[in-house]
Amino acid sequence: MKYWKTRRAGLSRSKCVLRDTRLMLAYLGLIALAALAAIVYSLTGT
Repeated sequence: MKYWKTRRAGLSRSKCVLRDTRLMLAYLGLIALAALAAIVYSLTGT
């Protein structure tokens, strides 16, 4: 993931809307978690 590599390289600001790589990583993680929950929900039907 590019944002993780840039964060580890020392970049803390980005050109994206959120402006902070930590916020962008949290946002992407939240989307991934929501997608995983939707997949589990659709497979189990609960």
